[in-house]
Amino acid sequence: MNYPTVTPSLMTSLQAQMSDQPLLHVVSHPTQTPQEILDLAVQGRQGQELARAEIELRKVTKALSTLAGSTFNDPVMLAALSLPNQADAVLWVAYMLFDQAQPGHTPGYSIHKRQRDCRTLLDALSQIKIGQWYEAMVTPSHYGSGCQGLQFPAMHPQPNGLYRQHLLPRWKSTYYPIDSYFTYLFEERKRELLQILADLGAIKITLQASEQTDLSNRSFATQVWEFPGKSWSSTRVFNPSRYAWLTYDRQLESLVDNRLSHGLNKAQFEINLDVDQILSNRFSEIKTFLNQMESLDVAAMTTLLQKSLRPYRVNIEFAV
Repeated sequence: MNYPTVTPSLMTSLQAQMSDQPLLHVVSHPTQTPQEILDLAVQGRQGQELARAEIELRKVTKALSTLAGSTFNDPVMLAALSLPNQADAVLWVAYMLFDQAQPGHTPGYSIHKRQRDCRTLLDALSQIKIGQWYEAMVTPSHYGSGCQGLQFPAMHPQPNGLYRQHLLPRWKSTYYPIDSYFTYLFEERKRELLQILADLGAIKITLQASEQTDLSNRSFATQVWEFPGKSWSSTRVFNPSRYAWLTYDRQLESLVDNRLSHGLNKAQFEINLDVDQILSNRFSEIKTFLNQMESLDVAAMTTLLQKSLRPYRVNIEFAV
């Protein structure tokens, strides 16, 4: 083969190649530092009596949401922040505890268990070194002049917005908003996937939302693309350097190999929002933290995490 083989070292190199500060905070006016926000929020609230634990926890999470510019209902968004010390786990679990509409509450749980969970979460938040995280991961940039030379999606950057640098080194000047970071990457990967499959002679590609996909986040249920398609022959050339993501996708690399070497005519696989195991690793931490909760249904919460990955099935038919 004339294209690079994907190895574990290449798969992990995406995160290794990130800049030291992959996050960008577009500041429009002087504001409190993140550590000041957290310190003021948790000051005197650790070890609260059980009856007040939930009230105080709500105040802390509300204060921290001003920094992220969003509520903490999306574990995918929290993963993009790369927060320290299981902070994303704590914040997401707290949000789910507050949201009575979610299916993760244990039937018949006692108020005392809920209060103990709130105090556990509150005490955990007080241990977060948010200031150290901000200094290590975030570059403050003044709105306007400070963003010159950087690329953003339409309607961005926004004042006081948080953005994350593109994961691929070749597009290190591109920044996407935190709350939709992995969605932007997914759309890029999907476009490139379609191009690769078309170049390999696909005549029909079907992308269908899995039953595990969060229905509230579905941008579509099923999409179908059809192409004229050409059967593969040794006279045709496939150039992997044309594609930005191929080197980092072991599953797609294998499909390409089977099509080029063995004339594969049908294939099926699954794609989702995860890139380079970032979401999988973060979600594992959340699942571990969930085991400390008494008033939440861990199985139901784990299912919600899986759905937030938005898995899709891809079916391909190639020209014979």
